[in-house]
This record gives sequence, C-alpha cells and structure tokens, in this order.
Amino acid sequence: MILILNGSPNKGSMTLALTENFVKHLHKEFEIFHCYDLHIQSCNDCKFCDHKLGCNKVDDMEEIYQALRKTDTLILSSPIYFGAFSNELLKVINRFQRYFAERFVHHKKLDFHINRLIVVTSAGSKSDNMFDGARLTFDILANLFQVKEKHFITASDTDHIPAIDNKEALKQIEELKKKMVP
Repeated sequence: MILILNGSPNKGSMTLALTENFVKHLHKEFEIFHCYDLHIQSCNDCKFCDHKLGCNKVDDMEEIYQALRKTDTLILSSPIYFGAFSNELLKVINRFQRYFAERFVHHKKLDFHINRLIVVTSAGSKSDNMFDGARLTFDILANLFQVKEKHFITASDTDHIPAIDNKEALKQIEELKKKMVP
C-alpha cells in the first residue's frame, strides 16, 4: 500500500495534484491523510518515548501509526514554506520521534518496514536552495526508516508555472512510474 501524507492546507493543492497524477497510474492501493484536517499535537520533547515504547499523546496520529504498519511506500506531498515542509506535515514528522527512540535509544527493530520514501514538493521560488531544509528532513527519515529506495521530486517556480505543468517534475515522475509499474 502507498501512504500519502498531504501537507498542503489547500484542497486544490498543486502539489497534491502532482502527487495524485503520479499514484493514479500505479494501480496500487493508496491512502491519503490530509494533515490540515487532522488533530495532531506537536512533539514537546516530554521524553516518554525515551523511557517507554510509543508516544503518550492520544490524537489522530494513531491513524497514521496504523497506516505505516501496512505501507511499503511513504509519500510526503507538501509545498515548501521558507525552506521547510508545511507546519502540519512537520507535526506528523516530529511525532516520528517515537520511532527514533525505538531504534536508537531502546535498540529495537521497528515493527514495520518502508521500502520506498518519496517526496513530492513545490515552491514558488526558482531557487533549488529553497528545498534544502526539506531535503535534510528527507535524508533523516530515509535513515530512520532504513528505506531501500528514495526519491525527491521538486517543482520550483510555481509562482509562474503550476506544479502540474512543471516539465522537470513530470519527467522525474514518469521515470519513477516506469520503475514502479510492473
């Protein structure tokens, strides 16, 4: 299954349109969580996960934890704001701290495995540097989840060119589709 975490606050998100264009041709089951529609508390470094497995917060994050156990491909779909993923997507990512503690504090193996991590992102800026913060987060997640395959797809200059029309992003998506479609 493919799990998509949509970090856009906009229902007609250009970034999500680019992501959906990609997954609809894969003929695989997928589930989308719209982070702005969920009630998720931020990680506040309470240290619960340093002492016990899991997280002490009870909110909609439980649904994402359950979905992670069923997925082999995780897609983060988000616009870039000031060099980072959206706030609501970052809340979700920060709650992955429990998995960091599980692996590196408790020295346990995670009870799920993500084979493929994909980021589909867009920014109004023409500068590729705008994606640097998200790339760092992406690399940390790829290491945490020990993914076999990772892809970072960008659509820049969306202030002038809609993400769904970005030739470079569409080219990257087409190449990835060829790898993923049997």
